[in-house]
Amino acid sequence: MSKRGEEKKLRARFEDTRKKRIAKYEEERPLIERLGTIFNADRYATTDFFCNTCKRDCTGTGYRQVLTLRKWLPTAWYVGTCPNGHKMIRRITDKNTDPYYYQSYMVQRQRNEMEDSFLTPDNPRFKLLYPDKYDELMKKDGQRTKN
Repeated sequence: MSKRGEEKKLRARFEDTRKKRIAKYEEERPLIERLGTIFNADRYATTDFFCNTCKRDCTGTGYRQVLTLRKWLPTAWYVGTCPNGHKMIRRITDKNTDPYYYQSYMVQRQRNEMEDSFLTPDNPRFKLLYPDKYDELMKKDGQRTKN
């Protein structure tokens, strides 16, 4: 075999190996990112919790726990205790399914405040919350439609 043929063969093998390495990395990337999230989380953290037993928001220090029973899907969370001694949990991984975000009264209140901040004049609540501004906008709108 000529040197040109050997060179082409080596280049093809190199490219094939590179593509396999990239594909393997892409396949393992979610696990790598998940492990990075877990091990970059503090061992102890002061955070907000919601106590299901007391039905109230609490701020406390939680310690990190990791479950590696499923090697392909390790899971981590913070465990804290409320002032009455009940266990509370906040998720480190899978934050999109953390029950704190729909149970907490503080988060619900913040959502309502943000909702009021982004009201538009066509929303019926706008007239109730901002009557002066609503009247001013309607006067301007009336002038526009006349012209």
